[in-house]
Amino acid sequence: MKILKLLSIVLTLFLFEKTLSQTDSSFWNEKMTEIAKPTSMEGWIQLKNDTDFDYSTFFTENMQAFGLGVDDNLILKRIKSDELGFTHYKYQHTYKNVKVEGCEYILHEQNGKVISANGHLTCNLNMS
Repeated sequence: MKILKLLSIVLTLFLFEKTLSQTDSSFWNEKMTEIAKPTSMEGWIQLKNDTDFDYSTFFTENMQAFGLGVDDNLILKRIKSDELGFTHYKYQHTYKNVKVEGCEYILHEQNGKVISANGHLTCNLNMS
């Protein structure tokens, strides 16, 4: 009886892990693995210490990491600095020059270097 219960727990954990790895596969692509710390997750990215990205070219340099195509663009909407020395750059996602509702991303910069980013994008759009 104990062996059956243990086997059931192991099987449940195995299936749970497989489900999580499948959901992360679109986020953890090859390019994202190059720039993001392992603690990052979809919607909140901590950049590796050896990266050196400027906010103005961040998305053009990392289109593949974010699953963006040639028809995607991120338009800078607001810049805000805080008392901790961070500057926050808020972008609006557009596809074929049309605003993608609910899709914004914020880059967090300190000492002239983007160190983290958070938000939501709709990837791999293919619409006329």
